[in-house]
Amino acid sequence: MSTKEKNVHSPLSREESNALSLGRIEIGDDVITTIAARAASKVEGVVVAGSSFRLTELLGGKDSSRKGVAVRTDETTGHVEIDVDVNMVYGTVVYDAAHKLQVLIKDEVESLTGALNVDKINVRVKNIIMPETEENEGPVRPDQAFPGQE
Repeated sequence: MSTKEKNVHSPLSREESNALSLGRIEIGDDVITTIAARAASKVEGVVVAGSSFRLTELLGGKDSSRKGVAVRTDETTGHVEIDVDVNMVYGTVVYDAAHKLQVLIKDEVESLTGALNVDKINVRVKNIIMPETEENEGPVRPDQAFPGQE
């Protein structure tokens, strides 16, 4: 395999696929990372690190939505391990959101690929993001520093 070829993974062994006489089905790393990144966008308060998750990116535009996702697959067994670097919005219960992310990624990768088995999803929370509101946009003016005092 040349260094320019991307990793692809087949849930069936060569013997199983040949027995069916239909050829191999291979699932590329980019497919798995896209599924994992999309799953992350469904968990409230979670943003994949290095991503703004703009709608155009999620619908097939730039691939920056996958920067925080790494995939390792055992090609002989079809077992997958996924690492996800995320930021969380302040106020999100970190453990609960990370666990929900693990379950959702596992379910979506396994169901959408049809045969890959996700063994581990390692979630690394890298940062807390302050939510943008009208109240915290820009520097605090002196008259807003101590409400109720004049």
